[in-house]
Amino acid sequence: MENNDLRPTVWRTARALSNVSRLRLLREVWKSGGRLSVTELAERLGMAVSTTSQYLRALNARGLISVGRSGAYVYYADGKDRSLPEAQAIQDAFSNVFSQRRLPGGWEKSLLAALRAYSHFRRIDIIRCLASGGGRRFSAISHVTSIPKMSLARHMRMLMCACIVDNANGVYSLCAPHGEVELALLRITVPGNCPQVSHFAKCDTSFTRVSK
Repeated sequence: MENNDLRPTVWRTARALSNVSRLRLLREVWKSGGRLSVTELAERLGMAVSTTSQYLRALNARGLISVGRSGAYVYYADGKDRSLPEAQAIQDAFSNVFSQRRLPGGWEKSLLAALRAYSHFRRIDIIRCLASGGGRRFSAISHVTSIPKMSLARHMRMLMCACIVDNANGVYSLCAPHGEVELALLRITVPGNCPQVSHFAKCDTSFTRVSK
């Protein structure tokens, strides 16, 4: 059910970001407002240079940061990949979050809950199914997505623990997004002008999340 036209695919980008150190690296690059080398970023975050380099390459591969070279000097900076509109939307959302004067305590945990929920193609299928059809029962979701029931039950539990999906008397539905990053992920996951997503966009998407 995944839309293969998405470049990059949502779940791969979410997976690349589903790591505390990579989130902190993304924020450090954004905060710098300039060009930082791998060594500078590693020192700022107390990480090994090899690990920092690996994580930066992963973020760059998803179009979330830019890489440049000046002679022998390789640097990373905050920059949008204009060929990847989905990456632009996610980066814009992160920029809005990072521009807050003071991030709430546990901000990494809050973002990771949403990112991990979107980091598997089957969970993307479930989210798209619920967005297109409103509330659905388990059997209907299984039929539409063709996900085996045991696997579906596992993914549904994760989505509910992340407060992405709610279950009321056996009927599953999407929860309103918590924050701009989650709203951006939903918008690029669900194709077209989905009324439910348009409704969520008008709701309070303050940066607050309490996972179950």
